Amino acid sequence: MPQDRISKRSIDSLFCPQGKDREFLWDDALAGFGVAAFASGKKVYVAQYRKDGRSRRVSLGEHGRLTPDEARSMAKTVLGQVEQGADPVEERRKARAIRTFREVAEDFIKLHVAMKRKGGTKADYEP
Repeated sequence: MPQDRISKRSIDSLFCPQGKDREFLWDDALAGFGVAAFASGKKVYVAQYRKDGRSRRVSLGEHGRLTPDEARSMAKTVLGQVEQGADPVEERRKARAIRTFREVAEDFIKLHVAMKRKGGTKADYEP
């Protein structure tokens, strides 16, 4: 895997070789900070770290929307949180696991309305 100081010039010259799904360029100044170039042409800044014996990778943002310096600053923040014991990947998973309003409403209809209301009232509640 190539390693160089991540700059706009180095990112613009980074391409995914044919037959691979992605190619990484890792920053030589900040360990764990890199850029992933995909076969589609999309380039994404990433921060990679090890937690509990597993390698984890967090996407920071798309190249073009973020400058290399902004992405490096975000990577420092993420990697600093990891050093303090946090796990950004696990936090994102927990945030996605929060029940949606639709799920809560369906449970309400199933557990409350269907059991405790008459048929006409039940029909008014259902969509």
